[in-house]
Amino acid sequence: MALVTGEIGCGKTTVCRRTLDLLRAQGIMPGGVLSPARLDAKGTKIGIDVLDVMTGERRPLARRVPGGGETTGDYSFDERALAWANARLQAAVAAGPGLLVVDEIGPLELVRGGGLAALLKPLADPKAVPHALVIVRRACVDALNACWAGPMCAAFGWMRLAGTICLSRSPKGTCPH
Repeated sequence: MALVTGEIGCGKTTVCRRTLDLLRAQGIMPGGVLSPARLDAKGTKIGIDVLDVMTGERRPLARRVPGGGETTGDYSFDERALAWANARLQAAVAAGPGLLVVDEIGPLELVRGGGLAALLKPLADPKAVPHALVIVRRACVDALNACWAGPMCAAFGWMRLAGTICLSRSPKGTCPH
């Protein structure tokens, strides 16, 4: 498993999208979801979409305008889109793709138990998900590690982590994890 981490807006999803392009060129067909920004005509972020990396199907996931669905930070999440994303991820786990992509695990999952939280248990099991690329905000890395170091790891053995890719806008940025 590899974690891609960094601050909001630093390019985590872009790095994953480019990595997926390189993997597909090598014949590796990943499964899972990306969560690219939804921009208005001026290039301002107004929401987040969810994209099935196998099919290319894309749905609106969250919007900045409060109202409806689960709300985290500045975003209101569409419960139907979350259910669709979870179904796509569960299908990808069941299909056993060469790589499972999860964008992203954040406060909605780790603090509130919502969003893509149902995927936390399979991600902790190397038999269920042998290879994964997981995006997590830098501020959430410790909470994710604590989640996996708890009962899930006791049930499934030690958690394997191949590496952490840490992104920074600064050329001298550091990653404490």
